[in-house]
Amino acid sequence: MKRGVLDLNYSKGSEKGKAVLRLYGFIRSALRLILLIGLSYIILYPIIFCFSISIRQPSDMMDPTVIWLPKNLTFDNIKFVLQKTEFIKSFGVSSAISLLCSVLQTLSCAVTGYGFARFKFKGRNIIFLLALMTFIVPPQIISMPLYIQYSGVTAFTAKVFGGKGIPLINTIVPVTVSALFAQGIKSGLFIYLFRQSFKGLPKELEDAAYLDGCGPAKAFTNIMLPNSTAILLVSFVLSFVWYWNDYVNISLFFNKSKPLAVLLKGLRNTFGRMISPQGAGYTDVEVTVYETTFCLMFIAVPIIIYVILQKKFTESLMNTSIVG
Repeated sequence: MKRGVLDLNYSKGSEKGKAVLRLYGFIRSALRLILLIGLSYIILYPIIFCFSISIRQPSDMMDPTVIWLPKNLTFDNIKFVLQKTEFIKSFGVSSAISLLCSVLQTLSCAVTGYGFARFKFKGRNIIFLLALMTFIVPPQIISMPLYIQYSGVTAFTAKVFGGKGIPLINTIVPVTVSALFAQGIKSGLFIYLFRQSFKGLPKELEDAAYLDGCGPAKAFTNIMLPNSTAILLVSFVLSFVWYWNDYVNISLFFNKSKPLAVLLKGLRNTFGRMISPQGAGYTDVEVTVYETTFCLMFIAVPIIIYVILQKKFTESLMNTSIVG
């Protein structure tokens, strides 16, 4: 019999084979550990770096002996950002947009996915492919036509009713309407996931509900949704984070009440005006510290959400065919 490293008869029949298998297992574990450490470093380094800078005094930035832990721990940088920027106001705007749009998008995509999974109608496959294109097509291509559309509504109502018409720009209407009709950010992905989830549920569950007198709407709310909590959680969390981080769509429709993503874009100009060439204002190093602190405060919300829902989110993710 030809012997190899992974030959079970060889490995079980001799001490040398067992030693080879132990070495093989050790190498695999070591490679996995190295890969895990490398990925963790790439992912966590920016967060740790921002946190380290946000709790140190600007003078520590010029000290070569200070790498991670500051000599003088301080939270004055956070207080400065809260005082000198519209962070609190923008935080409220971003929270309202992200929460409302993510809820509407999750429910609308669930209804749409249910329709594709259970109902037969002409052009279903073509419409489904068009829905998937909302995930493939860059948002920049869709945002400008939407802006022109809502601006046109304002102009039209101004001609009909007089005055300035119905103002839709700088309101929450454009983004919520898109989310309500399953046309929000990456909605094609959620429609696909809901469709696959509903197709995997036994048809007998709905048949039993129909025999008890339930209609399609009641069967959807009482049978389908309770059995799809995993995909509901994944869709809500991903949708919330994507709306929280969105800049392209939000910057078009919000010019006055700026969400955090828009405020973050103009952060260099905001803090840049504080720098004085004569040295009477803030130094460039201080501005860098304040900018980094703002960035940390911006990403804190998605991180906190993930930490709280980490276990359930990971379990749900494994059950939605995204991975595995």
